[in-house]
Amino acid sequence: MGNDNTDKEIYTVDELVEAFSLDRVTKSPAVFDMKKLRWINGQHLRALPQERLSELVSAQLLESGTLAGPVPEFTLAAAAMVAEKVELVNDAEVLISDALRYPLEETLATDAAAPFVADGFAEVGQAILAAHKAGELPALDAEDFGSAWTAWVKKTGKALGRKGKGLFMPLRIVVTGRMAGPDIPAQLRVLGLKSDDVKLEAVELSERMAVLERALAELPAPSAEPEAPAAPAAAAAAAAPAGPAPFELLDVRVGRIVEAWEHPDSDKLWCEKVDVGEAEPREIASGLRAYYQTAEELTGRSVLVVCNLKPAKLAGFASNGMVLCASSEDRSSVVFVEPPEAAEPGQRVLMEGSEPVDPAGGNAVKKKKLMEKAAEELRAVDAVATAHGKPLVVNGERCTSPVSTGTIS
Repeated sequence: MGNDNTDKEIYTVDELVEAFSLDRVTKSPAVFDMKKLRWINGQHLRALPQERLSELVSAQLLESGTLAGPVPEFTLAAAAMVAEKVELVNDAEVLISDALRYPLEETLATDAAAPFVADGFAEVGQAILAAHKAGELPALDAEDFGSAWTAWVKKTGKALGRKGKGLFMPLRIVVTGRMAGPDIPAQLRVLGLKSDDVKLEAVELSERMAVLERALAELPAPSAEPEAPAAPAAAAAAAAPAGPAPFELLDVRVGRIVEAWEHPDSDKLWCEKVDVGEAEPREIASGLRAYYQTAEELTGRSVLVVCNLKPAKLAGFASNGMVLCASSEDRSSVVFVEPPEAAEPGQRVLMEGSEPVDPAGGNAVKKKKLMEKAAEELRAVDAVATAHGKPLVVNGERCTSPVSTGTIS
């Protein structure tokens, strides 16, 4: 309202004063978008000097009673850890609390963790455990912890012959007990600086190692039977690189619902027009009437849309895509998976660390059941949307789920 008609979204107060003009105020009402407001607030927080963000976090924790008194070194480390995650200063406490906990057993029980339990968890876990018992892990409260940790991880990865996802995902699970979250050394630094003045429960490193040792002992023992020599054809197939994962062959894009209305002949369906970066919005039907009661709850939302499905008739309505939703285990809650705040309609959704591949055509998606196969590996894990154990990202930023743990389809 009264802005300078540019795409600029982040202003200082002085810039706002300069850009505003009563001449540009129109009769159309301004839209108050709380989600966008939170995103803008997060951008301003990230632009602050780290010391200032630390002061704000400290003040909030003191006010909530989480801190018994000022602990500047701890809050400075905590502010550095949460800087890329918070939209409100109040968000910091939850992130700090999560970093101090160690839900290893719960994580290992999830389907999303299974690929890493099968390959990497035991090997990396044994390496961490051995280093801890030998006193070789860097001290978490040391000033040079960050660089010392990086050097130790590099050395260990080389010794194990592991790198990239094959090293860092098992490592994250082993030391934090989670599959997603802030930077690993940042979390460990906060753990190392936690004192009695921080009134949050924490699982210290020695306790984590005890939990880890029990978890490793409970893993199934590897088969002692030698494998029969592979036939030439089988050996060649095993040596061939695996093709793209089913999700990678889906054309999943950021969309924005621009209009929604009730299906006239079905009490289960919403009909929507969704902007996915094309010349015209797509019309899509979603069976969400039991979970979203009014059209206003849908209109304006940013969502993830599978765009290379063959058009389908749903109660006579031609639906040209599917909006991805996360469901709780008992399906009492079904909610839209959310792209990052800054994502724009039409941007491709990828698996973290993966390069984009050309999506399959609609016929191939149907014939090869790619959507069904992808859905088997789509999960919400710690409120992060994942596929095949990897977070879903747009321009490197993660997609999230209001449902902390559940399935996505």
